[in-house]
Amino acid sequence: MVKWLLLLAGISTVLVVYLSDPDLSTSGADHNAQSVNRASSMLPGPGVVHNVVKPVLTKPLEVDQSRSALLSMRWAHEHGDARTPPLRRVPETTEPPTAAELADPKAYANYEQRQTLKTYASFVKAASTEIPKIQGEIQQGRDQGIPPDQLAVGEEKLKRIQQMRDTLLAQYPQLNP
Repeated sequence: MVKWLLLLAGISTVLVVYLSDPDLSTSGADHNAQSVNRASSMLPGPGVVHNVVKPVLTKPLEVDQSRSALLSMRWAHEHGDARTPPLRRVPETTEPPTAAELADPKAYANYEQRQTLKTYASFVKAASTEIPKIQGEIQQGRDQGIPPDQLAVGEEKLKRIQQMRDTLLAQYPQLNP
């Protein structure tokens, strides 16, 4: 879908430039060759294109508006698309700062520290439950004959999660479950 949109955008840009440039809109093979040479001289690389025939548009292009893709895009533009995720997801556990915390820089710094510790605590909790699952998946991969280089990727991720969990627990002992 994206490829078609990019192609359509490129074609429409070429048509707009073609129709709006007075030098390009005149006919004549000699002038056409000059325009092509001028355009090709802007492109990187050697060589000049010769004997190129431009199409002459006698009427504007008509678009079949009964097509479902066009209608779908128009409807999504006007009403949104239910499949798109929200732009900003705020966890339910996030508490907004109070007016006093917003007014006092030290109180706001304490608020930020509390929020940071909540984030770290949720990581430590999730890591503690996910590490055994990842270890089991790696062992299952070994049993099924997964190539060692693919297993190494999973083992590296597991090692990094364990290191981050251990670092957080060393820096913030109050996060121990």
